[in-house]
Amino acid sequence: MSHLLFVETTGLGVQAIEYAKKAGHTVTYLHCPQYEFTAPPELRDRARELADHTAAFADPADDEGVLAALRDSGADAGTVDAALSTLSYCAQTAANLAEAIGARGTPADAVAAARDKGRCRAVLEEHAIPSLDFEVVTTLAQALVAADRIGYPVIVKPVLGIGKAVTSITRSPAELEAHFTLADAARADLEQGMASQLDERFIVEALAHGDLYSVEVAADGESCVPLVCVGRKVGLDNPVLELGCTVPSGLPADQERELGDYAVRVCRALGLDLGVFHVEVMHTEAGFRLIEVNPRLTGGGLARLHQRGGRPRHLRAPRRPAPRHRRTPAPPPARGRRLAHLPGGGRELHRARRSVPRLVRRLPARSAFRMGPRDGRSVPAADDSELRLLRNGSRRQQRPRHRGRRLRRNAPRRRRGAGHPPHDRKSQQDVYAAARR
Repeated sequence: MSHLLFVETTGLGVQAIEYAKKAGHTVTYLHCPQYEFTAPPELRDRARELADHTAAFADPADDEGVLAALRDSGADAGTVDAALSTLSYCAQTAANLAEAIGARGTPADAVAAARDKGRCRAVLEEHAIPSLDFEVVTTLAQALVAADRIGYPVIVKPVLGIGKAVTSITRSPAELEAHFTLADAARADLEQGMASQLDERFIVEALAHGDLYSVEVAADGESCVPLVCVGRKVGLDNPVLELGCTVPSGLPADQERELGDYAVRVCRALGLDLGVFHVEVMHTEAGFRLIEVNPRLTGGGLARLHQRGGRPRHLRAPRRPAPRHRRTPAPPPARGRRLAHLPGGGRELHRARRSVPRLVRRLPARSAFRMGPRDGRSVPAADDSELRLLRNGSRRQQRPRHRGRRLRRNAPRRRRGAGHPPHDRKSQQDVYAAARR
């Protein structure tokens, strides 16, 4: 069996550790106190319980400190077969550690190129892959010149890290000045583990208009294939805000193949040849254009959605069956264009999880998982949010049956050959009145 080294993790990464242990692999888990916010405490404790060796490191940018933590864990670095991280903030740390100990992992240079948005777009230009016009800046004066050259509106975001709070869509020089004025305050509000990933550089890009999609791309060192294409939902007033995802993507088959091929070309150009990668792409009038590449496995509720959508289980999510003495009956078949609304939380969420697979088999055309604001309240996490399964993408409720049909169904049965002639409406009304009483 293999010896797998996990450098930090997410909720989905804890599931990966569980699968690795069930398969008989040895697991070493290195964690950092800066990223306690990335998963609930019980999940992080579960990862430490499952791992054969575990230790903490203080700074993901300190390669020597991470290597020392590996030694402190009691694991033999020479026996490690592969190093990985499901947390975006530690993807570079895991790649550097894999090269230092001679284990398999995503190439460190490829991870660095993918994480640096300016360098990533430069690589795409070198390989003649269509991309957005951009410029990397460090000051407001440089940003104003770049925006004038590219043309408003533009989007301004950090070159490194995940900093949506430090990302703005600007439509005028005044809004661009406001972005730089508020950037320091927005950076100060971030968690330490997020803020430490950012530097003084920003990238000014042309604002892409269209529909947002993501592709999960898998590479094994030789081949590179798209696993699944996903339609993503964004805010109407703020396209930076992502609200959920949909599987299937909704694209025609030929365009979905084109989207998958585009994502594969991006990964190959960057040198991402080992791992699973999350590629976000905008479908514009001019074609597909890259938004960003994350050199790690997807997160959130996409793995569960992909499984519930009835597609092959490339991304697996565990099912939690109810105890035998509390099994709930299967819901009635969904007929016509019916909206199956499954509220989250407590026992209702437990029942919803059991009923989802049965409903999906009857709703093959389209599955949707949506998370976001509801009734003025923010939804904290995917598993606690509202789960809707839509048939053919329709929100319309099933039309109620005709009142007369319900009355005839409840009316007393008559013997064959007996009863009133069809034209005797008064007698028929008496039967309905008796049924109502």
